[in-house]
Amino acid sequence: MVMISGCSGPKSSAGNAARGLWYWQGTIHAAREDAGLVQHFKKGRIQAVYGAFGYSPYDYPERMKAWNALLHSNEMQSQYLLAGTDWFFPEKREEIFLRLEKNLIEFHKKCQPQERFDAIHLDIEPQALPQWKSGSPQERRELLRLLSESFEAISQYLNRWSDVPLPIYADLPVWFDSFETIGWESENDRDAWFYELSLYLDGVSLMAYERTDKAVILADTEYEFSRFRECRIALEADIGHGKSWRTPKAFFRMIEKLESAGFAIDIHNWESYVPLLD
Repeated sequence: MVMISGCSGPKSSAGNAARGLWYWQGTIHAAREDAGLVQHFKKGRIQAVYGAFGYSPYDYPERMKAWNALLHSNEMQSQYLLAGTDWFFPEKREEIFLRLEKNLIEFHKKCQPQERFDAIHLDIEPQALPQWKSGSPQERRELLRLLSESFEAISQYLNRWSDVPLPIYADLPVWFDSFETIGWESENDRDAWFYELSLYLDGVSLMAYERTDKAVILADTEYEFSRFRECRIALEADIGHGKSWRTPKAFFRMIEKLESAGFAIDIHNWESYVPLLD
């Protein structure tokens, strides 16, 4: 899938107060448990679930079909979450392609439309690696080159082999555009990198973690909103003393402020978010 870069306006094309949620479960429960969980999702106004199910679509296709159909019957998207901090290295490509083949391409051939995934969601974060933390700005720039090439390879693979058009979304921190952190050679170098990503990705979740002021969040995501057609602001349900949000009320107040301004919100993650709904 290809998206148009540089569209104007601050609002996501999905900005209808629908929320996305990372679901780091890895397994499928019994049908009754899944139904109860989805009811919690509905209570939290979740309309897109980013599920990290590993090889479950290949190993347990019928259960995975039922999960996707359950989400769709409740007007929710089901996105296949592919996550790994080092999966942008060229030597990891074959492993990624194998996962795509087994868990998406072959799985979808066995599915009715309502049983398929709606998209693939990539959570590949070089910034979590030790070599990023110890590296120079120039070395980090090189890691971002590899990340872009990885997104390109995934896009090309799916375009070639998938019988079903499959949008590709990815998670990005809000500071990849920083000249202090990344050794961008120039503004043109930075802009070209983001433009390349806009060719391979249909949208991004901008991880505005550790930011609790609306003005700061909007300032830190302004550049990315000018680069991608669909952007969502991701907040972390990290609540308690010494954490991002002192109280659940403060967390939900920020969500409401951003949603009232037309921004679509993603929440990390289900384990910390769902208990807030009781």
